[in-house]
Amino acid sequence: MQHDSMEYSLPAHWLPALINADYSGLNDEDNEQLTAFTRSEVGGMRQQGWRFGHWAYDDQESSFDPFHDARFTGCLPCDCQSVTAHFIKA
Repeated sequence: MQHDSMEYSLPAHWLPALINADYSGLNDEDNEQLTAFTRSEVGGMRQQGWRFGHWAYDDQESSFDPFHDARFTGCLPCDCQSVTAHFIKA
């Protein structure tokens, strides 16, 4: 079994949804942007034969990042956290 991971700088307010499936802190626009990001990134790995495992983040404080990895979704510059997506290929 092979493992791979991708590291991203993502909006810190997305972490509860990514890590704990708690979307209660997201408004409709946030939810749409998060969905667009995961479809693009996780979906791209699936097309290459990888299965999504889980999200993880480091314990460092978030910091402002005007050029985070989710800006293509329309998400404005904001406080971001380093987040890792783990994938498995059986």
